[in-house]
Amino acid sequence: MFEVNNTMYTTFKFKRILLVAFIASSVFSSPLIADDGAKKVPLKPKLTLVGSKKKKTLGDVLKSNDVSIMQFWASWCVGCGEVMSQLAKRSKTDTSVGYVSVSIDEDMPTAVRYFRSKPEDVRAALPNALLDEGGEKIAEPLNITSLPVVLIVGRDGTVYQKIAGHPKPADLNTMIAKIRSEKGGK
Repeated sequence: MFEVNNTMYTTFKFKRILLVAFIASSVFSSPLIADDGAKKVPLKPKLTLVGSKKKKTLGDVLKSNDVSIMQFWASWCVGCGEVMSQLAKRSKTDTSVGYVSVSIDEDMPTAVRYFRSKPEDVRAALPNALLDEGGEKIAEPLNITSLPVVLIVGRDGTVYQKIAGHPKPADLNTMIAKIRSEKGGK
């Protein structure tokens, strides 16, 4: 064992093995939908925009929409690219929702290479691609233990829904409509 960025290397390796095993078992299944309404997204940590040195907080990103869809991804996640493409396509038809993608890769070059490998229309549709190095600031506090994961969150950071796997468009529409009706939104 040796330390990398003040964290034990074996811990990273073990987390990756667990994530890969879970992903492999869930890629072809329906999404697991769990209500995490009591949780809040940490809004204050500054995250770096993928491919930039510019920093943003999730509070800055989320404040412009009453509801946002937040996807967690990593370069080594087999199903994450499909979910990213699905959300990019959705963003072209539903501009009333915010879209945030958060990489949990451990370094910027890896996240940048993966993100830049996506088609231009996907990258353009997801301008708020942020790096949470190793998942320490956002993913760990939210107990994100598998990928892909999509959260539906309010502008105040409230997590209304957590979807592990590939979200169905109809499920997203239903959940967003329900949140807005309960909150008196659009």
